[in-house]
Amino acid sequence: EEVTMAVENMLGKLKQNPGDYYNSVSALFFHRPYNMMPIQAMSFLYVRGLARATSAEHKKYFEELCSKAKVEPAAVQTELDIIPDYFGMIESGQEPKDVFGATNKVAKAVRADKDFSSLLSRKMSLGSSAMANFGNLYTASLPCWIAAGLEEAYNKKQDITNHPMVMVGYGSGDASEAIPIVPVKGWEEAASKINVAAALEKPVNLTREQYEGMHNGSLKSDLAAENRQKEFVVAHIG
Repeated sequence: EEVTMAVENMLGKLKQNPGDYYNSVSALFFHRPYNMMPIQAMSFLYVRGLARATSAEHKKYFEELCSKAKVEPAAVQTELDIIPDYFGMIESGQEPKDVFGATNKVAKAVRADKDFSSLLSRKMSLGSSAMANFGNLYTASLPCWIAAGLEEAYNKKQDITNHPMVMVGYGSGDASEAIPIVPVKGWEEAASKINVAAALEKPVNLTREQYEGMHNGSLKSDLAAENRQKEFVVAHIG
């Protein structure tokens, strides 16, 4: 919900409708601790944008998606005005419930839709393949995706100078920022020094037992000792 509020507040300040804006930007970068999170966030935002649509084309598309999800369009539109009080639910001893049930059902249908898949391919693919190799990042996920995206654009000689983009940051469930960004003239020089691909060279492929041992702390051997060059290791905390 914080991501939704941040993006919709940004759109309000820019005086842009969601559909036109998502199509006008050259790239969308999200907080991405794992691969599906930005896709889930974008599908939710996409449905809410369609629920507010005024054009006949977008209204028809929205109704078709609702039909696929077996949801009444009015149910999604009603959820546009809901401000959930999850803290209040927990404080009163209630199990937090999904107050955006209709929207989430349509968002699931959207993720299987060819038009939405096309949007992801056009707007959220830059740097995406490199990000798939990073594993579960948290604070670093947004800057890493931007870095990977800029490096890919540089390597492919894509002209993204002055092309509008958006980055959406998110932290610990209580804060989010949606910020329009633009690569300025000379971005290529900075992008040439990022070296995301080089940083991912010589990976260590873990077995299941090794992964579980690293996760629970039972594995004490340094599996990457032969690959390490000047990097630092956090040996312990406290």
